[in-house]
Amino acid sequence: PDISYELTFEGSDVLMQSLINRRLHGAFVISSKNSLEARDNFYYKEISKEEYVIIVPKNNKLCEKNKISIKDLNDEVIIMPSEKTLLNRQLLMMFQNDGINPKVLCSTSQSDIVGQLTGENLGIGFASSTVAEKICSENCRIIPFDDTAKIHRVIYFITLQELIDYPLIKAFTDFLEKFY
Repeated sequence: PDISYELTFEGSDVLMQSLINRRLHGAFVISSKNSLEARDNFYYKEISKEEYVIIVPKNNKLCEKNKISIKDLNDEVIIMPSEKTLLNRQLLMMFQNDGINPKVLCSTSQSDIVGQLTGENLGIGFASSTVAEKICSENCRIIPFDDTAKIHRVIYFITLQELIDYPLIKAFTDFLEKFY
């Protein structure tokens, strides 16, 4: 009772900065534990973890594989995640480590666009496993990364350490501690 809230959808970096600037009391972000540990002013709690997968058009030769390595993506047209995302940075690092210069069709944070472009055989995309199940058309196949290239999407709830005793934040973090 007597609590108002507002949901804001932004990239994780923007949400973290809004939290630091005191425009938010809490945020759900995609991040890594190492990144959050480096910020001693944050309280964080892991909420969800799942693997990223590759969405491949059915007429692509990679569609026959059960798992795909980063090297398998050499010479393929790629639909990259937005430059602002952790997934983009992770993929670029993996491409660089394997000496691959990806042929990027476009970059987008819109998962429905990834589904449409892969469905039209315009490139290979990436999504978390649950999102991929929703956006993958009958013209595509979802294939996991091989064991050398596994990437996880981890969602955390974060708030500032100094807000942890604020009654609303305390009640919410107690709830998270109990159920997650």
